[in-house]
Amino acid sequence: MDNPGSTAGLDGALKVGDALERDKLDRRGFASSVVAALNKVGRESALVVSVEGDWGSGKTSTLAMIEALLLQKETPPVIVHFNPWLVGDRDALLRLFLSKIATAVKLTDHASDGKKVAKELKAYANAFDVIKLIPGAEPFASIIKSVISAMGDATGAVSDYKTPDIESRKQKVEKALREFGRPIIVFIDDIDRLFLNEVFEMVRIVKAVGDLPNVGYVLAWDPKYVQKSLECVSVPQSNTYLDKIVQVRMPLPALSITAKEALLNDAVAQLPPDAREDYFGGDEDRFSMLYFSGLRELLERPRDVIRISFQQGSFL
Repeated sequence: MDNPGSTAGLDGALKVGDALERDKLDRRGFASSVVAALNKVGRESALVVSVEGDWGSGKTSTLAMIEALLLQKETPPVIVHFNPWLVGDRDALLRLFLSKIATAVKLTDHASDGKKVAKELKAYANAFDVIKLIPGAEPFASIIKSVISAMGDATGAVSDYKTPDIESRKQKVEKALREFGRPIIVFIDDIDRLFLNEVFEMVRIVKAVGDLPNVGYVLAWDPKYVQKSLECVSVPQSNTYLDKIVQVRMPLPALSITAKEALLNDAVAQLPPDAREDYFGGDEDRFSMLYFSGLRELLERPRDVIRISFQQGSFL
């Protein structure tokens, strides 16, 4: 996970509860822009927003800020967290993805509409064994694997289960979601911790299966790594493929000089006392001189700041 402005030591990401108060990177404005985009989630189709940055650039902390702002709404959305990196079983990824949304809706909304959404989503999730889609095809156009019963047991030959069966289940989900009174926002983090082929599996699930009304997605990833994964599995026109998946792509802003200095000072302050003790005359001025004479230009990501702080501590 990414780790700027720690609330749990030098190597922890911000947490939702105090993310806005502990923001040292001046990214509240960016988070507000993402929330503004998510306000466009409607009852006709899904909306996908990507928060993009290199590994260690602070994506996880930014997601916490976005969620904190969403929860401040008078009627907050249903929040779902899905971390594909923790699943491990690629064949179970699809069912777990849909089941996670269903569980969050049921726990958040106990009214009849919420229970109906959860029921239809779980039935839809159990309608898949393994999904195989041709890259770029319309959703469900090339599903070629069997459908299983709601109990998870195969009830017939593969030839007995046609694409319309799954489409029928999807239509029931869509109807339930349109009648549901709150938007659902799904946060998917750590996509760039997956293996290359697993990245593609997650991307196409969002494209083909997750295209549901009243649902918004916030995907956190390193776009260079994701494109590399698409190239690895020979996706045609991989350089433009993401634009077909994501409606709003939002690269994280570069760290300002002020943010770098604040983060560095905070990181150094958290080092053990022995590491912060002055052993030679001018120690305090020495680090300041190094920083302003060029070090600050090299610190591009929050993780760079943390690493240099540890090194500073080891040399003092």
